[in-house]
Amino acid sequence: MDIKNFFRSNIFITLFIAFFITVFIGTGNNTKWRKKDVKKLDIPTILHTNEGIYVNPNSLFFNNTNTNIINNLPSEIPQANIIYYYTKAGSNVYETVKYRTEYRTVKDYYYNFINHKYESYIRKKPYTYYKTVYHDYKYSSSLYILESNNKYGSFDSDELKSSKFISDFKQHISNFDYWIFEPNFYWKHPNKNIKAISYKVNKDKKHSIDTIRTIFYAKEKIYFLETCSEWNDATKITNDILNNFTIYSPLKYKWMVEAKVNLPYFFLIFIAFIIIIITNIIPKNIIKNKPALIMLRILSAIMMISTILITIQWHLLYTGHYANVEETYIGYDIMSIIISSLLMLYMRSKCKQDFSFDYIIPHWIKLYMDKRKATNSEKKLFVVFIGYPFYLTALPGGTFVFIYIIPICLIFILNCEIRILYSWITNNKTTSNNSTSFKDYYLILDINKDATTKEIELAYYKALSMNSVKSKSNIQEAYLILSSTILRPRYDYEFSQYIQSGNFNEYKFSDKKLEYDISLIKNGFNKEQKHLFKLKNINVVFLSLLIYIIIFLIAILK
Repeated sequence: MDIKNFFRSNIFITLFIAFFITVFIGTGNNTKWRKKDVKKLDIPTILHTNEGIYVNPNSLFFNNTNTNIINNLPSEIPQANIIYYYTKAGSNVYETVKYRTEYRTVKDYYYNFINHKYESYIRKKPYTYYKTVYHDYKYSSSLYILESNNKYGSFDSDELKSSKFISDFKQHISNFDYWIFEPNFYWKHPNKNIKAISYKVNKDKKHSIDTIRTIFYAKEKIYFLETCSEWNDATKITNDILNNFTIYSPLKYKWMVEAKVNLPYFFLIFIAFIIIIITNIIPKNIIKNKPALIMLRILSAIMMISTILITIQWHLLYTGHYANVEETYIGYDIMSIIISSLLMLYMRSKCKQDFSFDYIIPHWIKLYMDKRKATNSEKKLFVVFIGYPFYLTALPGGTFVFIYIIPICLIFILNCEIRILYSWITNNKTTSNNSTSFKDYYLILDINKDATTKEIELAYYKALSMNSVKSKSNIQEAYLILSSTILRPRYDYEFSQYIQSGNFNEYKFSDKKLEYDISLIKNGFNKEQKHLFKLKNINVVFLSLLIYIIIFLIAILK
């Protein structure tokens, strides 16, 4: 049984850790991709499956696909099988400006000093003008896609393989003028930085044909682009072609992003479902507290609702509907899940115990109230006005209930301490000279001598619910003695002496220190009980509620 409990506890802990790790990762992915605006990935492309490229639909270059086998690749290009290649040849026009000087006949005048008059004459005046001259030229481009024979590391990234390829290829073109750059593809992968190398050659020195060759490595393929132009624009044509295709699919990348964002949704719901199932599996034969079972079911439903709300809020954040609120609402739901999961475990344990009106209150709170001599009416009011409202914190957004729970609990504790202080001040000095009769505390609580601390506690609350106020002091006295790790061993020894004596009515304590301690507890109960009856009209829970309402109204009015 212990092994089963240990195994179940480890499963719970593992699932809870996995749950919150999923929340952390899911929120991080959501925020990351929301800021990167994945909507921009809706880029139209034409897929060329065999070639492994994605083309701009408006591009004209890729309309001409060649499948003929060619063997005229430059010698510096690695020997590899040609998968596909595209060609385009055409003509274009470039313009130049031509300046000319011509003369025109003009009539001019001069002053004749002999005749004392102006006379005219004819002369030629030069003037310059320019003329736009249009020149036809031809160009051609070829894009080769080759199957790579290079064997790089299986675990190397595309960037590393590309870098190694460029490093090896540079040695073959050391005699050329080359430069390394990042191609401006139609769509650039955010996480892939492929390098390309271009070099300039002169295929025809006589006609000075401008030739640019570009090569790069990606996706286990070699991409080789050669552009020839009779005019000096081969570099521009090369960049235009690179800008009209991409080697990575924006749609596949978007699917990957969507998977990273959406997968935590389903995983989170799955983990929550498993936690709820495991928590709610309780054998019927050990269920003693049906109200606790109902509370367990309600808390389970709340946890699942909070989990679903987190996934909905993730989606809203991702789509931009929570642009101003951001992750605040998710934080509230996470707190709800933490509280509900802890309360689920608590209620699971209470299902196996006998019912009592204050079963929702933890043991340490009950112990505090008993030590502070809380009455049954105060305990009931505590359950109604503090106990059950605390469970509202498990609701989505229920953390705001702490605005009520925390102050009211502090006021309650303060009132209890003030009452105890008042009782101590007004109490007469306890005397311990009177003889104390030995009592069978095991009989009072109706338990065996080998009862555990848990069994003593259950018997204590059962006895309180079944006995009158007059016997309450004996029940509390028995509980305090038997639950004490210091007094119980001494009492058990004295109890064995009591049984052996057979003189049950006139038995005298052999342990005078134990007799003194029991008398202090007994006299303390009797004195305190008197003062409690004097203060019966003052209920600390009701007083705490009244003080809280007054403080709340003052805060609002200010």
